[in-house]
Amino acid sequence: MIKITLRDQPLMLEKHLSLSAVLHQHEIKGEHFAVAINLTFVPRSDYDKTFFKEGDVVDIILPMQGG
Repeated sequence: MIKITLRDQPLMLEKHLSLSAVLHQHEIKGEHFAVAINLTFVPRSDYDKTFFKEGDVVDIILPMQGG
């Protein structure tokens, strides 16, 4: 097991879970969000091949409207 932070909440994961698997488990889906791990943007094309390390911090960035 490894510990990461997802959306400012601690989370224990099985080793070797991909980013896409974790997003699916937490029902984070759709086209209108971006993901950063340790403040580095992860391209959507890399979600299946991106795996976590102990202590990773995962941010989900949603679009905002305003003016």
